[in-house]
Amino acid sequence: MTALVNWLAGTPDWVVYLVIFAVVCAEAGIFVGLVLPGETVLIFGGVLAGLGHVDVAAVAACGIAGAVIGDTIGYGIGHRLGPRLRSTRLGRWVRASRWDRAEAFMRRYGGASVFLGRWVGFARTLVPAVAGAARIPYPHFLFWNILGGVTWGIASTLLGYLAGGSWRRVESIYGRVVLALLAVSVVAVAVVIVTRRLARHRRSAKG
Repeated sequence: MTALVNWLAGTPDWVVYLVIFAVVCAEAGIFVGLVLPGETVLIFGGVLAGLGHVDVAAVAACGIAGAVIGDTIGYGIGHRLGPRLRSTRLGRWVRASRWDRAEAFMRRYGGASVFLGRWVGFARTLVPAVAGAARIPYPHFLFWNILGGVTWGIASTLLGYLAGGSWRRVESIYGRVVLALLAVSVVAVAVVIVTRRLARHRRSAKG
């Protein structure tokens, strides 16, 4: 993990901010959170800020913006598809038991589930879409979305920031497996991007 920190520390600040925003936004927007929790990425950004490599306020702002926008995208998908959401290709990728848990969570807490779900992994990823499918009024959804995004974004960033260079403290909370998954995911995303660009280049060369 030290090597990963050193590698990220050598990248431009805007790249770190972009990765944080993109992953947090995709967490609920396209259900990436079932594979890579945005919380982990945001805490990781907080650690980099604690080490002095990036600005802590900027990290928190990227996390908050990603959370609010990502949840809004998830809500929009659910609102557009309604009950058909679970039968789409993306919906089928999510296990039925997870959909059931998210729906039960929302039935129990209503609109507040958007705020409370921000602190629970599976709910953070799926509840926005479930809320949209249930036709919860958007202003009501937005209130809880902003409240959850702001508090969660600041708290997660500060957790990493206060941990600073002590990886053991972060690992004891979220586990080495999750942090290792972050490293693997970063490499996987890079490979996918390079592969797609090469494929487009070959197609254009043939054309």
